[in-house]
Order: sequence, then C-alpha cells, then structure tokens
Amino acid sequence: MTKANTLASKLSVAFVAVAMALSMVVPAQAATATEMQAQIDALMAQLAALSGSSSSSSSMSCNFTTDMTIGAKNATDVQNFLIKKGYSIPAGATGYFGAQTASAVAAFQTANAVSPAAGYWGPKTRAVANGMCSSTDDSDDEDDSTDDEDDSSSELSGEGSLSQTDLSDGDDTEIEEGQEAAPVAELELEFENGDVMIDRIDVSLVDSGTEEDGWDTFEEVSLWIDGDEVASVDTSDEDNWLDEDAGTIRFSGIDAVAMEDEAVTIEIAVTVQNSVDNMPATWNVDALNVRYTDADDVTTTDTITESAIDFTIEEMGGDDELTVKTSAEDPDATTIQVEESEKSDFTTIFAYDLDSDDSTNDISVNNLIVAVVTPGDVVSQVVSDIQLVIDGETFDDVTWANEGTASATANFNVDGDYTVEAGERVAVEVQVEFAALTGNYAEGQTIFATTTSATIDAEGADDLAGGQLSGTATGDTHTLRSSGAVVEVTSIDEVLKLNSDATTTDDEGVFTIKFDVTAFESDMYVDDAAQRGTGAAGAFGANYIITSGGTVVTTGTPVATLDSNASLTGGRFLVSEGETESFTLTVEFDPATSAALKVQLHSLNFAPTNAPATVQQLTTPAEDFDTDSLTI
Repeated sequence: MTKANTLASKLSVAFVAVAMALSMVVPAQAATATEMQAQIDALMAQLAALSGSSSSSSSMSCNFTTDMTIGAKNATDVQNFLIKKGYSIPAGATGYFGAQTASAVAAFQTANAVSPAAGYWGPKTRAVANGMCSSTDDSDDEDDSTDDEDDSSSELSGEGSLSQTDLSDGDDTEIEEGQEAAPVAELELEFENGDVMIDRIDVSLVDSGTEEDGWDTFEEVSLWIDGDEVASVDTSDEDNWLDEDAGTIRFSGIDAVAMEDEAVTIEIAVTVQNSVDNMPATWNVDALNVRYTDADDVTTTDTITESAIDFTIEEMGGDDELTVKTSAEDPDATTIQVEESEKSDFTTIFAYDLDSDDSTNDISVNNLIVAVVTPGDVVSQVVSDIQLVIDGETFDDVTWANEGTASATANFNVDGDYTVEAGERVAVEVQVEFAALTGNYAEGQTIFATTTSATIDAEGADDLAGGQLSGTATGDTHTLRSSGAVVEVTSIDEVLKLNSDATTTDDEGVFTIKFDVTAFESDMYVDDAAQRGTGAAGAFGANYIITSGGTVVTTGTPVATLDSNASLTGGRFLVSEGETESFTLTVEFDPATSAALKVQLHSLNFAPTNAPATVQQLTTPAEDFDTDSLTI
C-alpha cells in the first residue's frame, strides 16, 4: 500500500469516528455534553496529527537541535513546522516563542504521546519532530529510520545533578576602556548521574574600592561556550541589573546541554564603555548560581561557592607599547661595492624590528629617526640618499640633521601611513644610496646605523610616551669599496696538539680559520703566505694576530700557512672577478708560557695583477674572524 493510500485510509477512519461522535451528542443519557466535547477534542487532535503528516517525509526537511521555551526569539522553524502539521498559532511564524506557540507545542506533545505535555520544546519533542522530517528531499524510509536513531542519541538521560564547579581567570584580566567581549573569567561546571540543560546563570560584578556603578562601566556582559555566544545582557541599562546594589546580572535562555561527567567551560566576557571614570579600577566577577533541567524535566537551582575573580580596567591605550628590537633581517658586516664615478643602487645597511608585543590597540607610526655614522668622514659626502622599507612599503620623506658631521640623524616622516597591528612584529630596513667614491670619500670607508625608541613618534589609543616606548638596536659596520673582496668565514676550529712527553709546556695549539673570498670589479692575486701582526701588505696574502684576554701576544713561536683551492701562479692564488674561492689559514703555535689563546684573521692582502700585494683589506667584524680560546 502506498503512503498516499495509507494516509487516505487513516483520514477516512478519523472522519467516521468524528461523525459517530457527533451523532451521539443528542441522547443526553448516553453522555454529558462536556464528556462528548472531550471525546471530540481528542479525535480532532488525532485528525490534526494525521492531516499534518500529509506532507510526507520526502516533502519536508528539518533538523531541530535547539531546545526552546517561552521567551526564545529564534522559533521560526518550530512555528512553521507546527503550522504545517495543523497546530494553530494565530499570530503566525513570528519567531517569538510565546503562549500561542507553547499551546501548539503542548497539543503536538499530547497527539504524539510526549509526556509531560508542558509546551517546552525539549529533547523528546525534538526527536519526535525530527522523526517526521528528513535531512534531504529524496531520503527514503530507511534513511529516516537512521536519522531517528541519530537524533535519539542526543536526548538527555538520567537525573543529572551538579557535582563540581570551578571559577578561574579568563584569558584577559587586564583590559581597557572600549575593549569588546574581553574574557575575564571562566566558569567550569560538571554534572553527574545524567545529562542536563543549563537554563540560567546569575553572576555579579562589583567594583573594588571606587564604588563605580556597573551600568556606567560596562556596555554588555556575555557568556560564551566553545567560541559561541550563548547569552548576553545590555548592562548599560540600569533596569537590566537583577540587583543594582549587589551588582547581579541574570542570564536566561542559555539552553546549553551538559553531558554527564563532561565539564562545560563558560567564559564570562565584558565589553567596557569608552569613557570610564577613576581609572585604573579593579572589579570582581563572581558566579552565584546555576539553574538546569534534567531528562525528567526536573528543574534545579544550585548555589556556586567559588571565590570571585579580579580583573583590572585601565585607561584606553594604557597597554599600548612599541619596542625596538634587533632584527633577524639585519645584515652581517660585509664589504659593500660602490661606484667610482656614479651613485650606487640602494643597499640595506641596517634592519631593526618594531614590536607592538601585548598592545591592545594597533600602533600608528608618525616618525622614525635613524642615526647614520661614517667614521673619518662626513655623512653627506658618503650618503647620497636614504629610505626606509617597512613590510614592502617605502618611506623616503626624510629630514637630515648634522649631516655635515660623521654622525647624522635621518628623520622619516611616516605620517601615520604605516600601522603596526596589535601583537605584530615588523622589520624596518634602512637603505642607503652611496655617493660616487671619487672626490667624496676614501676606499675602505666604513658606515653603520643605529636607532632608539626614544626617537619614535607613534600612537595607539593615545600618543605613546615614557615606558610605552623602549629598546635600541645597532647594526654592524660595513666597508665601502669600488673594488676588492667580500670575505666570509665558513668554519673555525682549534685543537691542542700534544707532544709525546709528559711536559705540557711544550704542547702546541693548532688554529684553523676557513673563509671564502669573492672578487669584484677586478681580479685578485693573493700570496700563498701569512704573516703575524698588522703590518702593511706586501709578500703575504693574510695577516693574523694572537691574543690572550683581549691583549695581543708577541712572544711564542708560530708556524702559519695559507692554502686555497684557487689556481696558483707564481706563488699567488688567483681569484677572478666575480668568482668565489675558498681559503684556509692554519696557525700552529707554541707559546712561551701557558695561557688561554685565540687566533684572529686580521686582514686579506691582494693586488689586481700578479704582483706583491698593494691593498690590505681588514676583515670585519673582527669578532667573526676570531677562534675560541684554547689553553696551551
């Protein structure tokens, strides 16, 4: 038999039953009018249920997951369902769950044997309603049966009772004016002996010391579970406080399910008004009681006895900060190639970070100042132009001070066009365009840059000042050359060489420094010998020094060699222009007295032709070319 035929049969039986009931009304001795009306009402309810099912499961799609009662504002789907099933809601599907909707729900519960028929749209009622629907338009009876099983598994069960509570600090206990939905406390509830529906929670907010009113401080207080807001109160309205003197707020209609022995964490969050008197202020938040309903529709209200949690409200912008820090983007000391007769391209000589750290607000940058130092010459002779690059954005509106000296400051007008987002750390690159070397500065000129937070002009919620700005950073020193070498250390090693006898005073240390050499603008010829000391270039390809405790040691007996994988011609290694070759300096040293010693590669010596060295290029920074100490 088809579903349509089955439905027709049921309706026919129902109509006959109603007709029979009506025919029995006239003989009063058979039953009173009241009794007959009750029979008619029961039959009409059955008829309504049967006619409501005329929309088969394949023509109605629904999935009810939320419990509702009088006062709910999201009842449109429930109302549409009930109306389609034949239950009267005179006002229609307004979305508001009022007395009419509760009456319709009660009639639905009576017709479908849901007890008690109290008008509460709960787990049992939802399961019946979901069983009359399908999740897709083309689902069959077998799929509906599966859905019924899934829905029934979510029903409440047992006689749940509150077993454990805990109130602890939220993620944000130091907040400021204007901050929204700041989680200041966490309430953990756990139930035993069954599942429950959490209906209501009362909390209190009390100022500690300044006797401020909550409605003059908080815009809204809300409850959150797993990132979803489950209840809120407009606390700027004094009438919404349950008890003004006690600072009590009531959250109703929470409708959150707590399963047996599974803790539910509820965040208590506050939104603070933009203008609050008497900052900073400390407030106490406390959870007072919780009302819940178990599977038997038994409602219980339990008192929560945890200690209150403190949180602080500060003036807007009080947490804002900007810190200057050393950056991973800061280039190591190197030799920078410049042009003899024209300006160079922009080259990064220094990078530092701006860190907004724990700022509540984004930081807008107005001005940044960088000091540029060119020892032995004036900055204006060395630097043709300068710019900042922040996160890919270039800022070149700059005003110089003291550029006619060896230490000048460049003031960059960012003018609020860059914002460091709250908690963000960004790199600031200082890029320099160098003037032509000829007629301006000497081969081997050096340059470095530095900055300090005290020179920053920035604002968060307000202008940053004092302790809100901190930190300094200084870049490595770079060497400027129109031709020469880029020297980079690849490895350093030091080992003790023991003699065969037991006398330690004749032991030796073996120090090894490996480095790469890249030639630019011309070929380089490097003698295959090394000399101790800082003497001028000549018949030696490298200079080295031996130190102890930072002091140069001139005694003892060293044996030094300089090797390379480069071509050797006439006792000199060739590093062709644009090529990179590897070198190894080995110093075997027998000290005059026992000491902790280091060896440092001091300089590289070379010539552009196959001849004795004419250029001595210092290796910088010196500490990069130092071995570790070795006690001999």
